[in-house]
Amino acid sequence: MNNDLVTGNDDPYLRTVRTEVAMELINSVRAAIYARVYQLDEGDEAARLTQKAIALRRLLGSLDCNEQQRVEAVIRHWGPLLKDEQRLWPALQDNRPLLAA
Repeated sequence: MNNDLVTGNDDPYLRTVRTEVAMELINSVRAAIYARVYQLDEGDEAARLTQKAIALRRLLGSLDCNEQQRVEAVIRHWGPLLKDEQRLWPALQDNRPLLAA
């Protein structure tokens, strides 16, 4: 990753692309959650995962290409988790923040 994106690159195209990447990551996590909810059908676990998906939707709505530090934080947090399902589900199981500081 180019550190200029985090440290203040003024290229609007690159900011927009990185924001779209972050949004796609969040949407991919939400899709995985809803697939799991569909398998569970109903119950406490399904309800808890649905609440996580709703919280991720709020995070998605908070992304702004003018706030690249937040965008990059989403990419750093969710990108590796999506690549490793054994890490993704435990990260969604407890009350961990949706965005690592």
